[in-house]
Amino acid sequence: MRLKRFVILAVALTMVLSSLLAGCAPKATAKVIKIYASWPMQGAMIPEGTAMLNAAKLAFEQANWEAGGSKLELVFLDDASPTTG
Repeated sequence: MRLKRFVILAVALTMVLSSLLAGCAPKATAKVIKIYASWPMQGAMIPEGTAMLNAAKLAFEQANWEAGGSKLELVFLDDASPTTG
């Protein structure tokens, strides 16, 4: 009976310690690759720019925002001139 309690206690203690140590282990940080895109989003080019941005976002979403073990980040820049569109 004592041996059974000892084994149960040892197993429980091992499980607790292993879960604590797993939480303290250093985690590998995923490399982030930034992809820059620039389309006009003002003036007469709004429909084309919006369509291209949505297409890029869809492609990233389908790839689960990762490639080759790295996380992908889309950085979008509006290249239209506010004065000329």
